[in-house]
Amino acid sequence: MTTPQPRRHFTLDDTPEEAADAEIALRQREAFAGTSEHHPLAPLPEDKALPAASLGAPRKRRWGLLFALVGGAGLGTAELVTGIPDAMAQSQWLAIAWQLFGISLIGLGGVSLLKELGRLRRLKRHDKLRSNLAELPLRSPKQARAMAEQLRRQLKLADDDPYWLAFQRASQPHHNGGGDPGTAALPPASPA
Repeated sequence: MTTPQPRRHFTLDDTPEEAADAEIALRQREAFAGTSEHHPLAPLPEDKALPAASLGAPRKRRWGLLFALVGGAGLGTAELVTGIPDAMAQSQWLAIAWQLFGISLIGLGGVSLLKELGRLRRLKRHDKLRSNLAELPLRSPKQARAMAEQLRRQLKLADDDPYWLAFQRASQPHHNGGGDPGTAALPPASPA
């Protein structure tokens, strides 16, 4: 750590007028003519090495991975299951315990994989719904009604669900963009 030093007093070499002139000179801007030609920078070699933005995503290679996982789990399970009778015949209890442990690990891995695939499917469905909802203002009223029906089915709402019934009661004829503006204020006719 440094030791504290006494304060120093500095004198200004510039007079106050010169300092004000320097400040004005710094704050000025340069105006460019609108007729000057614009020359873009030459592309960098790194930019040339990148693939074009128009290229699509690479194709997915799921089947090979799925084949390897299912094949490995299936063969491992078969090996462990067929080893149990041999271990029981020879009274190798520790071998039986290890084989049951291996089977349970493979089973837990398979269950977690299936759960994750279900979550991914639900996530894809939510992503598709989100993109459809983003395009909702551009769609026709019939398409919007069909989307509401699809949401009702996805949420597993019954036809007599109070929220669905409230939505149907709130839906008015003037909401569809067609219809007579003079009859928009009239309540829907009740079935008699």
